Amino acid sequence: MDWTEKQPIPLIPQSPDPYEIAYLRGGENELARSLIFSLSQKGFLQITGEGKKSYITLTRNQPNWTTLPPIEKSILSWFQTTREIGEVFENYGLIERLKPFSLEFEQKIKQNNLLIPNDVKTKTRLISLLIFGLIALIGSYKLIASINHGRYNIIFLILFIIGSFVVFTILGKTKRLSERGKKYIAGLQSAFEKLKSNPTIAKQYYSQNMPVLNSVDPFLLTMGIFGTSALIGRGFNEYEKAFAKSQKQNSDSGNSSCGSSCGSSCSSGDSGSSCSGGSSCGGGCGGGCGGS
Repeated sequence: MDWTEKQPIPLIPQSPDPYEIAYLRGGENELARSLIFSLSQKGFLQITGEGKKSYITLTRNQPNWTTLPPIEKSILSWFQTTREIGEVFENYGLIERLKPFSLEFEQKIKQNNLLIPNDVKTKTRLISLLIFGLIALIGSYKLIASINHGRYNIIFLILFIIGSFVVFTILGKTKRLSERGKKYIAGLQSAFEKLKSNPTIAKQYYSQNMPVLNSVDPFLLTMGIFGTSALIGRGFNEYEKAFAKSQKQNSDSGNSSCGSSCGSSCSSGDSGSSCSGGSSCGGGCGGGCGGS
């Protein structure tokens, strides 16, 4: 059904943008995580913990902002007030501040057919609706027939109809990335596989053919391509703990944890991504990890 599957996979860019890749892989939430990580590495932000909560604040001695790209300057102004990690992913939090940049990334990604096309979404939903409608029609017929024949033990039929509705509601949700997008992410992860073992040394290796990478933080690029799981055990304890706490708090309160845990090698995302290693996005990340 996804016609992008037959299209050639885009070439690996000579100047990969960690932020664009993070957005493609996990949507706005993953983009926010990457930005916070990068600005923490550069000395603009610091993450502190108090009990079960973690906070992000500007560092006391701020480096020069003038050399920063617009997207980084934009979120620094949002952190003029101390923020809880959970605020980052709220509807009117940092995600909202990133909308103009997210839309720019999304437009470019859509032009390359890396997201599920709208016609595929429509067809998937229509087919799911038709199948459920057929099941509901048959179930309703049997329900009415049972009542007419004096058989009132119809709990199973009612549960079957409700269960069918739930199942087809889930199946009707389309994944965020197209088949072409999934293959592109897989291609990036394969091309930069060495980053997972030692980002610093791997950067020197890749820079021989991609000089532009000399100016890119190897850990940021690793995170952009593979997710936050690739940073585990590399000395970023405060960062890891902060987002782990946020994930647990969301889980305990019954909220979606997509905002804080879509950190693994997400290759697509319902609402954010379909994560392949430790992410709990509602469908990945993914899915709910932002995006369309």
